[in-house]
Amino acid sequence: MSPLAYGVRDQHDVFQKPYRIDTQATIQYDTPSAFKKSVDGDKVAVLPLVVDHDERGFPGWCSYASQLSESPDIEVMCGGINSKAADAAGLWRQGHLLHFGFDLEPSAMNDIARSLLVNSVHYIARFRNDRAILRSPSPFAGGRASSRKSVRGYLDRSDRKLEWFTSKFVDGVVPETEDRAALKVWFAKVEGAIYSEGVSLAVDENVLKSGLRNDDPKFLRATLAAGDDKTFLRYLPEFSAFERATWSDKLTELKGKMFFSDWGGYRWYLDPLAMQADRPSSELRGSKRALEVSIRR
Repeated sequence: MSPLAYGVRDQHDVFQKPYRIDTQATIQYDTPSAFKKSVDGDKVAVLPLVVDHDERGFPGWCSYASQLSESPDIEVMCGGINSKAADAAGLWRQGHLLHFGFDLEPSAMNDIARSLLVNSVHYIARFRNDRAILRSPSPFAGGRASSRKSVRGYLDRSDRKLEWFTSKFVDGVVPETEDRAALKVWFAKVEGAIYSEGVSLAVDENVLKSGLRNDDPKFLRATLAAGDDKTFLRYLPEFSAFERATWSDKLTELKGKMFFSDWGGYRWYLDPLAMQADRPSSELRGSKRALEVSIRR
C-alpha cells in the first residue's frame, strides 16, 4: 500500500473532523495493473499522503474489502495504491479496532496525512461498546477456505484454470470434467450448501435436502424443527451457550441480530451490539455503531 489514498469516502467523519481534509487535493496517477480489471482509464485520482509522492518508501498493508463487507462491525474509509486490487482497504475499522494501512512515520507525512491520522484516532475512540465479531484466519497462519463468490470467479472467467476451482474443494467433491459449462451447472445446484472443512470446501447434504441455503435464516428454523442439533450448531455455534429448550424462542428474539459469513467460516454470528441495543444489525452500520448502551450481564 503506497502513501496514496484511493477511493476516498470524502463525506466520512475521518475526512471531516476534527480537521477538515481537502479530499479534492488529488493528483492523477497511472492506473495500477491490478486495478484494470475493474477500473477504466489510464489514470486514477489519488490523495497524496507525503510531500514527495514519487518517493514510495516502505509499503503499508491492505486488506481485501470484499472479504470485510459481510460483517456489520466493519467499515472501510478508503483504499490506496497497491498491487492487489482496486477495492483493497487501506483505512478501515472493525469494532473498536482501527487499521491505518499507510506505513508512514509522522515526520514523513504531509498535512493531509497528519490530519487523517489524528481524525482516525479521534473517530475510533468513539467505539467504546463495539467489538470485533468476525473471525477469519490469516493467510499467514495457515489460511482459510475461499468464499462462494471467490470460487465462482474461477468458473466465470475463461482465463482461469479449472484446476484452480477444483483445488478449493475437498478431494472427490467436484465432478471430474473439463466442461466449464457443466461445472457452472453443478456449482449453481450446490452453491447454497457449500461450507468449509478447514481450508477446503465441501457440500452439506443436509442443506441440499432442505431445499434452502445455509445463509438463509429459514434454514436454521428448518434444521431446528427437524431436530438436527449437530447441523444447527455447526452453523450457529454460539447457541451452545443457551439451554436447548430455548433455542426456538432465541431464534425469534434474535431475528435480524445475526449475520452469515463465508469468510468467517461459513457460519452465522450473533451481533452483540444489536442484541444490547435491541435493534437490527442492518440499522447499526458505520458510525451508528458508536453507541452508548448498557451491556447485558
